[in-house]
Amino acid sequence: MSADTPDERSEEGVIQPRLVRLPSKERGCEGKMRISLKESPHQKAQELAKKHGKDFGVYCCPYCDKYHLTTKLSKQADYYPLEYQTNFYEAND
Repeated sequence: MSADTPDERSEEGVIQPRLVRLPSKERGCEGKMRISLKESPHQKAQELAKKHGKDFGVYCCPYCDKYHLTTKLSKQADYYPLEYQTNFYEAND
């Protein structure tokens, strides 16, 4: 089963979930801004979307249990689910 395909059925007809990519801790967590709930990750995503003119997504890191931001929204189906996503383009039409 490839990571680019939706859920697939096994030979027995059982649906097999798609695998979630889990990057290494160095690549997935270290060196990234860690946002706690007290800092409001949704608000930080909105601020950065407005500043940079593009959408941001918020996800909970499986390594540090804090929130990180991403702009790679088109590939998001392969990674951990987003907790929140800005809507910069619709807000600025």
